[in-house]
Amino acid sequence: TYADYYYIGPNQPVFAVPPELPDHVLSFVNCAMGTVTEGLSRAGCKEGDYVVIQGAGGLGLNATAMAKDMGAHKVIVLDRLENRLQLAQEFGADHTINIEEYDTPALRLQRIKELTDGRLADIVMELVGRAELLVEGIDFLTYGGKFVEIGDIVRGRKIPLDPSPITRGKKVIGSSMYRPSLLPVMMEMLVKNLGKRPYDKIISNEFPLADVNAAFEQAEWANRQTAVTRAVLVP
Repeated sequence: TYADYYYIGPNQPVFAVPPELPDHVLSFVNCAMGTVTEGLSRAGCKEGDYVVIQGAGGLGLNATAMAKDMGAHKVIVLDRLENRLQLAQEFGADHTINIEEYDTPALRLQRIKELTDGRLADIVMELVGRAELLVEGIDFLTYGGKFVEIGDIVRGRKIPLDPSPITRGKKVIGSSMYRPSLLPVMMEMLVKNLGKRPYDKIISNEFPLADVNAAFEQAEWANRQTAVTRAVLVP
């Protein structure tokens, strides 16, 4: 809110934070982690699922860890930045795909078939914000699989779409924000995994409050090629 005070209105949920959780870890719970947890919940992520995550930024890293915590058997993460793919492995990714190496949708689909022994994915999450990834992600799905669209929030984008793959029982689920009831679930997961996952690495940069404009200029949403995943302002 960038405010000195925050007004808590009537009936607004408030949850106590476990003392084990430091501020820098909590900084992404109310945004990136909440968003992907809602998406995975809507898709019904469960034990044994194969999950493909398009994008290894702040959303993708949180989604990787949460999918594994929900019991996913395999999590495959795609990105073009090798440092992010290495981070994804630290957050539990079983396999990563560099889209600079597998530089066409056909090559990426073939690689996912190889990594899943031809099974393909139960859940695909689009966390990049590129409309064309919807078409590609639907092709990654097995029969009855679910594509979760989170990243593409900009209105007006249009893409050609062949609807025939959807007839194989596939579902497209739009998701944004999250239910407040998920907050205790997320904090419990963080307490449990604080020593297992490098959550401090999601915060890739710290900026003094005086450099707030520089923080925005280098932020992930402003530059898809940036090494910055999430930044915090330190008063």
